[in-house]
Amino acid sequence: MRQRWLVIESEACKESYLKQLEKRLTKKYTQPQSQLRKLCQQEFACAKDG
Repeated sequence: MRQRWLVIESEACKESYLKQLEKRLTKKYTQPQSQLRKLCQQEFACAKDG
């Protein structure tokens, strides 16, 4: 059986998708930066070389 597909994309749908994508990217970018900032504030100590 032969099928025919038609994909329709509206401007509103496209804008909504781009807005969601921007939120996800911002979250993925800011979370590691926050974790790095916390690590930079910690003091690390190791055993003294003998």
